[in-house]
Amino acid sequence: MMGTNCLVWMLCAALAPALARAEPAREMLDQAKAVNDAREPKDTSQRTKMVLIDSRGGERVRDLGVYGKNYGHRTRKGITFFLSPPEVKGVGFLSWSYPDKDDDQWLYLPELKRVRQISGATRKQSFQGSDFTYADLDLFDDIRDWTEKDAASKLIREGEIVDGVPCAVIELVPQEKEYEYARFLLWLDRKDSTFRKIELYDKKDGGLAKTLTLAGFEAIGNVPTPRRIEMTNAKKGTKTILEVSDVRYDRGLGDDVFTERTLERGKVD
Repeated sequence: MMGTNCLVWMLCAALAPALARAEPAREMLDQAKAVNDAREPKDTSQRTKMVLIDSRGGERVRDLGVYGKNYGHRTRKGITFFLSPPEVKGVGFLSWSYPDKDDDQWLYLPELKRVRQISGATRKQSFQGSDFTYADLDLFDDIRDWTEKDAASKLIREGEIVDGVPCAVIELVPQEKEYEYARFLLWLDRKDSTFRKIELYDKKDGGLAKTLTLAGFEAIGNVPTPRRIEMTNAKKGTKTILEVSDVRYDRGLGDDVFTERTLERGKVD
């Protein structure tokens, strides 16, 4: 997640050996993917506090239970339940992610007592009032698996500090699939192969649309886990903060957890 400026051609020839050793962006990303694939847990469960902050600073809080399972070969399933407050309790979201097509996504609304599939234009809508769209949830699940065919990469600079750690800043421009974003800037901590920040640039005007930051990393087992995730909407002036707690990996979640039936039941046993 790269490319140094053309000014390098004006630098002293003595710098040439060091520059020759610089790794291309794709190599950095592939190394990070290999590390993350090797340490990815088979399943995960966690509690998440979602804080929705409007443009005037007003806050609304939701409590969620989040579960996921990795099937390998870029195939994953996830299910989320809203636990509180009462007006959203029982709302559920189910997602099946694939390597070669859009996610399948379903939403359960208890007041309607039915599951509906998320598709088409609905994917661009806000996920339960947050600054994440349903398409964003698909995107962030896929982005770490992109190849150069999926998104052209370029190194912008190295050593930029985010959350106290130096990061490589990499530009990604989608090639194969249509997104509402024209390009992305990613801040990669090469030491532990984690993404610390992602900027999403609007396809219509090229301006900054959203910024995702991940902070408060803690090693749980051998998995670096962010305790705070923040999505800021630059155009609306709103923000969504996710505070992660009670994280458990490899607890042996069954396939039956990630079904419409569980979605309707509203809980994981």
